[in-house]
Amino acid sequence: FFFHFEAIGTNGRIIPFTKNSNTFYDTVPYDQLHNVVSGTAGAYLLENGRVNVIDYNRMNAEKAIPTEIIDGVEVAKDWKNIVDIACDEQSYGCLYGLKADGTIISDSGIVCNEGSVADLLYGSYDSLFALKKDGTVYSNVTGEWQNWTNIVSADVARAGTDYIVASITDDGRVCISGNNSLGQCNVSEWIDIVQLSVTPVCTLGLTANGTVVVAGLNELTNIDLGLGE
Repeated sequence: FFFHFEAIGTNGRIIPFTKNSNTFYDTVPYDQLHNVVSGTAGAYLLENGRVNVIDYNRMNAEKAIPTEIIDGVEVAKDWKNIVDIACDEQSYGCLYGLKADGTIISDSGIVCNEGSVADLLYGSYDSLFALKKDGTVYSNVTGEWQNWTNIVSADVARAGTDYIVASITDDGRVCISGNNSLGQCNVSEWIDIVQLSVTPVCTLGLTANGTVVVAGLNELTNIDLGLGE
């Protein structure tokens, strides 16, 4: 599960970068995709604010989310006006959703509704990371993360009991903290980054010119983009 990546292409199709995918792509309404969380979650945020959880329920039957059919698509029954989703990329089977009014919900119910969250970054059975509207990263584990400010985007991965947290500042640079045993935090020279993805073994960045840069153990991730660290 550490070595699988997905992206949404310009035609709305899901692009897997490895062959070891357990995702049931035939269940996904490609023309409505807005965001994807994979790993063991297999959840898909649609443009109408609903969440397709067929794959999540298949892989987490003991915590299956009730569903209903809307416009021919099976979606989570009480998950409406969702603007972001997050999960644990490991095997804990936990899914979070951020509603337009700032309420955070999970497969267990409402988590909080204070309204200060801009984006969900990571969620598991015991931890939640979020990007707040004031440009800081918050965790229920430690509170404000690393005193970072002016953050416009971020991502989080869990490696055992540790976390790797990476963020993009408003000038396109990257702040990162966590285990660097495989060089996954060697991003100091990255510039003009517009999007990040972090795993326990590598960090990927998308630059403003469309180039993908990789730091860490690229050999195990099967990313065949003609790029190295």
